[in-house]
Amino acid sequence: YAGAPVEEARACLYDLLCAHAYGILNIIIQSDCLELVQMLRNKSMYDNSFSLFARDIIFFVQNFDFYCWSFVKRGAIG
Repeated sequence: YAGAPVEEARACLYDLLCAHAYGILNIIIQSDCLELVQMLRNKSMYDNSFSLFARDIIFFVQNFDFYCWSFVKRGAIG
């Protein structure tokens, strides 16, 4: 276990890979991890494992025609 933000970033990357594999080209990414959403929106990176996943996400979303990041409070995702 690498910590909640890292695990959220890992899940986000996996979900993006799956969505793209199924031909989805327009996507809204929702997360209850404000730190991840802010990092992805601002494209701000740090020297840690969290940023490694964020870099991969930022690089990979360029394969989509449309994407946006959305912060939602825990329990509101469904």
